[in-house]
Amino acid sequence: MKTAVIMSRVSTDEQAKTGYSLDIQEKALSDYCTQNDIKVVRKIREDHSAKNFDRPEYKKYLEFAKKNKNKVDYLLVTTWDRFSRNTTDSYEMIRRLKGYGVEVQAIQQPLDLSIPESKVLLAIYLTMPHVDNERRSIKVKEGMRAALKAGRWTGKAPRGYRNGRDENNKPMLYQTEEAILFKYAFEEFAKGTKTQAQILDELSSRGVSIRKNTFSLMLRNPLYCGKLRIRALKDEPEHLVEGKHEAIISEETFITVQDLLVEYRKDTKHPRYHTRRDELPLRGFLQCNACGKKMTGSASKSRNGNKHFYYHCNHCRSTRYRAGDVNESVIKLLESISLTSEVEELFNHIIQSVFNEHKVSDAKEKELATKKLDQLNEQVERLDGLLLSGKLKIEDYNSIKEKLTVQLNNLKSKQQTRETEKSEFELYLSKGIGLLKHFGSAYKSYDLDGKHQLLGSTFPEKLIFDGKKCRTKKINDVVSLIVKIDKGLKNTKKKQAGKKTDLFTIVGPTGFEPVTPCL
Repeated sequence: MKTAVIMSRVSTDEQAKTGYSLDIQEKALSDYCTQNDIKVVRKIREDHSAKNFDRPEYKKYLEFAKKNKNKVDYLLVTTWDRFSRNTTDSYEMIRRLKGYGVEVQAIQQPLDLSIPESKVLLAIYLTMPHVDNERRSIKVKEGMRAALKAGRWTGKAPRGYRNGRDENNKPMLYQTEEAILFKYAFEEFAKGTKTQAQILDELSSRGVSIRKNTFSLMLRNPLYCGKLRIRALKDEPEHLVEGKHEAIISEETFITVQDLLVEYRKDTKHPRYHTRRDELPLRGFLQCNACGKKMTGSASKSRNGNKHFYYHCNHCRSTRYRAGDVNESVIKLLESISLTSEVEELFNHIIQSVFNEHKVSDAKEKELATKKLDQLNEQVERLDGLLLSGKLKIEDYNSIKEKLTVQLNNLKSKQQTRETEKSEFELYLSKGIGLLKHFGSAYKSYDLDGKHQLLGSTFPEKLIFDGKKCRTKKINDVVSLIVKIDKGLKNTKKKQAGKKTDLFTIVGPTGFEPVTPCL
């Protein structure tokens, strides 16, 4: 009889969702094992995010798997996102568990991993939750940026302030007892008679301990004069907005401090280094092939005044290459990553199928949201009736009405977000496939930030240039898998011309149609 460990997991934001509870997952896993004559030897229940495997219960299981090597056959989860929501870590953990004799399987998304083509579908199952996490992160950042534009600080309060909430339950900064001392520090520095070190000594004597670097950043922070800095993003330049919090110092004092800091920088006569250069997009991504340390880049002036850019190693000082040669080598490396039309068709079909699976749960969530919306509207109508009949005071009416309105707006906002995500799916799909087809040309068309994002997501380790070509010890698991499958399909095409539909007959049984248990 085969043996298995069953694992159910839910994160804090998923606990309220239908079908995600630990009990429902555990019952589904237990029923599956009973139907397939599998003995359950251990049960794991987790309430941690799956962004990584640094989870208490999972660590205990890993020790169990190591001690019971080759004694347990499977680690079972309901779906792959219950196992992990991090693509790279998932591949590494699957390989590690395989070394212990354990096969990871999702009972609702079963895969026969002995078939190479099934790993394409595994890549999709593991990547979709990862993308979902990143999409949530983007939305959180957008929300924080919107709050900043509205004049509200949403991060940890800086020294001299504490985090709180206003009468509308919105984020607000309030001054602490230290505020008066920091006001004194700004004003003393603005006089130009004391250094930062002298002012820090005074603060220390009054019981305020603060690091020099922290104090230097404070002096440059416009938050203390009642303004918030909005960082540049895309076409939007950096600018300041009025904050909702009370300023500790005046705007005039802050401007005087900034002028003094600029003058001090000039007086030090230290060069101001620019770490971002379009001619050196690989700075920070290259490893010296001689000593293994990180390389940097810089420009050299020729006798006629022209600038020539080089990547070089400041550690062993034995490696130096023309930037143009290295940049061109990386482009060639990226151009070697490409998709055939067969793989493109297969990926479109797989991703669309996975997306369709999510429509079922989306429909249930939409139905529940609609019912909740109807209930809230009915409550508002009854509330209006009670007010008109004189059974409810106007003060109580306003209080209850405000709470119901907040709930209604939140619910409508969530529905709009869900619809937006659905409508954006096709756009994301076409962009993603287009990138996989043309890595090299996409890289050349991107700005410096885009180049860095593409390099960072494609190559998890540093690039090494040996004087002729670039190489790397490791490529992103998903990209590596795509390249392997692509090459395999090219070989298949040469040997079996005209059998493009075979792609779907191979992968289909494990993902597109109801399947018999693969275990």
